[in-house]
Amino acid sequence: MPNETIESKRMEFVYVSGSGTEKSVILNVKPEVYSQEETTLSNVVQTKGGAFIETFGAGIMNINIKGSTGYGKGAGYQNFKDLQDLFRSYLKDTTRGTQLQFHNLTDGDAYVVHTDPSGFRYLRSKNNPLLYYYDIKLIALRRVGDPDPEDRDDSTIADTLGSAIPGSPVNPTNLFQETEPFFIAEFDSEKKGDHPLLYMKKWYEDCETTADGKIVGFSDKSEPEYDLKYTAKVFKKTAENLKVATAEKASEAEFKKTNRTIIYYLNKFIEDKVDKDILIPFKAVFADMVTVYVALLHRYGEGKSKIFPDDIVGKAGEIDSLTAYFTKAEVQRWVDNLDWLIVKLQKMDDIDYKLPHKLRWLSRIGQKVIKDMKQEEEEKKKKEKEEAEKAKKEGDGDGK
Repeated sequence: MPNETIESKRMEFVYVSGSGTEKSVILNVKPEVYSQEETTLSNVVQTKGGAFIETFGAGIMNINIKGSTGYGKGAGYQNFKDLQDLFRSYLKDTTRGTQLQFHNLTDGDAYVVHTDPSGFRYLRSKNNPLLYYYDIKLIALRRVGDPDPEDRDDSTIADTLGSAIPGSPVNPTNLFQETEPFFIAEFDSEKKGDHPLLYMKKWYEDCETTADGKIVGFSDKSEPEYDLKYTAKVFKKTAENLKVATAEKASEAEFKKTNRTIIYYLNKFIEDKVDKDILIPFKAVFADMVTVYVALLHRYGEGKSKIFPDDIVGKAGEIDSLTAYFTKAEVQRWVDNLDWLIVKLQKMDDIDYKLPHKLRWLSRIGQKVIKDMKQEEEEKKKKEKEEAEKAKKEGDGDGK
């Protein structure tokens, strides 16, 4: 049976041309219907002695999205035209390497897709003449981040299968193992062993925070068109780290100009003096990114950090719960802030679309962190219940 979800929050389509250019459209109104049908490659064979099944694993996933782009004083029409133009551009582009990506930002799923033969359907109704309806049927080819079957060989398959996070190993045992390759790549600089906290003081002179993480002198922002909000706060733990960083420790890190990493883009935005309404939120989500990495290292890591020295980040496996670093609400706020920033960046002139693409992975990591924290809560409640029942039984035994 298809997995139908009416309350989907936000969904995004990304068209990446073979030449490297990228176009993105986020649906500004929740779809009325979202269905996901996962098939299997199996065949039931009936014989005189009974039936048996020939199975070859999972088959093609089919996705169907129906809805409208709303009114919004012309924003609904514009959102529909942007969506229609994106699909037309994709379907006309036959360049090798061209792909259409579908990002389900609510569930943390991302797939490389293709339209089924019916393509992109556009509907109008005399009962609602101002609404533009769409009916999109997609075929999921693979997860975003998995290698293209036409390009990969045996050595690359093991690097990416099993996770939507780039570089993740096959069957990671925990979230740190799954995300560490991504963090290693994005923290890369010429000076090995440098920790971003060493030069954060230089970066965060205009980003003072209170003890609870509120950014002083900077207000919350909103993007009503997409129902997105930026809250001008960082994790409480991040605020503590920013207080620890001193001007004397500020380091002049040499960033690789050929590696378009998140840390590279942040440094470039500072050098280019990008508007503070973009720069400060970028600084804030990056500072929280450092905290998330350290938290995962301390919670799940088994050895030393492959990025930063122990005297700065401490040792792996030092905590038994992620709540030592942040709450679920704080992580959800970080995810929301990332989604807001992604939309703002995509509206900038001449933006390198690799940056918002990388921030989508961060958003997805945040969603995975929340999932792990929920699981921690459930395991804690289960353990407490078992201990209470054990204590009750022991008490009843003593009373006899």
